[in-house]
Amino acid sequence: MSKPRPEAGVPTVGDLREVPLMRLLEDAHRRRLTGALNLQAREKKKTILFGEGMIVGARSNLLQERLGQVLVRMGKIDAAACGDTLSLQKTRRQNIGDLAIDLGLVEEEDLQEGLRQQAEERIGELFRWEEGAYAFAPVDPHPAKVSLLRISAGEAVLIGVCRGYDEARLRGLLAPLARKYPAVVSTTSSRLGEVRLTPEEEAALSTIDGCTLLPEAVRACGLAGRRALALLYGALAIGLIEMRDAPAAGSEEGTDGLRERIRERAWTCGSKDHYAVLGLPAGASTDEIRDRYLDLARSIHPDRLGLDAPADLRSLAQAVFARIAEAHTLLSSAEARAAFDRERRRTDNFEQKAREAERAVQAEMQYQKGLVYLRKRSLPEAVEAFRWAVQLCPDEGEYRAWLGWALHRAAIAAGTPSPPEAREELERAIALRPKMDQAQVFLGNLRKAEGDVAGAEACYRRAVEINPGCAEAQQELRVIAMRRNKGKGRGAP
Repeated sequence: MSKPRPEAGVPTVGDLREVPLMRLLEDAHRRRLTGALNLQAREKKKTILFGEGMIVGARSNLLQERLGQVLVRMGKIDAAACGDTLSLQKTRRQNIGDLAIDLGLVEEEDLQEGLRQQAEERIGELFRWEEGAYAFAPVDPHPAKVSLLRISAGEAVLIGVCRGYDEARLRGLLAPLARKYPAVVSTTSSRLGEVRLTPEEEAALSTIDGCTLLPEAVRACGLAGRRALALLYGALAIGLIEMRDAPAAGSEEGTDGLRERIRERAWTCGSKDHYAVLGLPAGASTDEIRDRYLDLARSIHPDRLGLDAPADLRSLAQAVFARIAEAHTLLSSAEARAAFDRERRRTDNFEQKAREAERAVQAEMQYQKGLVYLRKRSLPEAVEAFRWAVQLCPDEGEYRAWLGWALHRAAIAAGTPSPPEAREELERAIALRPKMDQAQVFLGNLRKAEGDVAGAEACYRRAVEINPGCAEAQQELRVIAMRRNKGKGRGAP
């Protein structure tokens, strides 16, 4: 099977930060691709299998996403039976689904339900990835027992958003649309294929009438918090709903500026950040806090609603203004505000340090893997491991030095010139860690391979200046001196 030519902007190999998963699913649907989409983020590896643009299976190296674990969570088998089945699997060499059916633990229908649940969990977890690499291989997916599993790209996006996006992310994505009016386009067919909705999701979408601003539509759809946000954003992403600038014809409610302001403010009042509720930066002065509160009181106080205002709108206005008053009261107290600011900074710092620590650990693991691959002469794998380490910790000179060296060695092994990237990484490493003798040795070796003996000698001398005990640099300097002396001898009369 010939490899499909990538269309503009959608390469078959790339980075999820440049080509998000949602776009890859859209591309697979549009081009009716058949094959395997391989994805990796640090130690996590997953594969989505496509047949004519439909998802027919998903693989993962995560233990909690194995079929046995999924069936346990679904209540189809117990943990003890799962363990026994795994033990038998090693001797019989059957997949766990077939084995569970043979042992009478599950029915065929249970297995199909479990396979779909497993695929949904794997897709949902993928949507939480903030970074990673992907590569599409146009191969026969051989779905075997997953042959009855067919998930459209539209349904996969809806699954991924509902399972993978947290509330903060969803609020950020929908915030620019707070003054729009959502309207249902379809509840079955999206622009990315057929979609199956649960009864709850169908009921929620049925409340969207095109006459209500987005914040109120979220509140009125009957789903709690994040579920409502995820359903509306997912439905918007795949074309089940659309956003309109004006309410549907005949809607008097949508033309009322006060009602729009109340519903728009309801959106920000869902935040736990008192500054965000008032729409102010964290450094706002006491006067700015007071003035903003007074402005909001004049513009959206519940008393401004007419006697004929609907009960649900009055209830919303009261809840919104109560939250605004709470934020104002706390931030107006110097002691309470200081305590809130300390907790806010502590939380931000803790989360940032936790993220940095996790990245550092993952980077070190990739670095150590790269060293092992180098010793085994698995050069492409070493390059990939060092590249991940650099992406995770770009300011660590040691990781860049070894990436440059691995790139150079991989090129030499392939019989090609050393790529410019190899020299660039080594020079960056030296800029980051000027006293790293190993980086100087690597750069000297690269220059020697390019025929630049003088440049190589300068690098080796610098390595010895940094570390007089650098045996590799000393040996290279002795070889250069010996060859130079032999050249002089041949030139003598």
